[in-house]
Amino acid sequence: MSDFKAFFSENVKKVEEVEYVVSDRFTENGEPIKWRLKALTAKEEEGVRADSTIRTPIPGKHGQYTEKLDTNAYVRKLTTASVVYPDLFDADLQNSYGVTSPEALLQKMLLSGEMIHLTEKVTEINNLTESFEDKVEHAKN
Repeated sequence: MSDFKAFFSENVKKVEEVEYVVSDRFTENGEPIKWRLKALTAKEEEGVRADSTIRTPIPGKHGQYTEKLDTNAYVRKLTTASVVYPDLFDADLQNSYGVTSPEALLQKMLLSGEMIHLTEKVTEINNLTESFEDKVEHAKN
């Protein structure tokens, strides 16, 4: 039998930020700058999902709607929310690229391959790469 107190907040292993070189184009003293990424809580991810869901009225059914996840928006928002450094919400940084949102900033800052690699890393640190069945099997071993 396990110790129930292992579930208490103070006993849970803290999730650390991850440093990751997104691109060798951003350098300091000739060295690539490491970006800092974080895993989102379920609550934060829920907000990203809600912000990425499109609600459209069902024709002929007053007051009824259908919801569809805009997966492109979801991936952009999830990635943006996971970036801690550089601060994508910084107005000066956004102004330097001529954009007014963190999602637009990432799209302007990064080349397509860099964005794909960043998104893959964000997916990994948020534990979105393994299926539930895979996690159960991994836990058994």
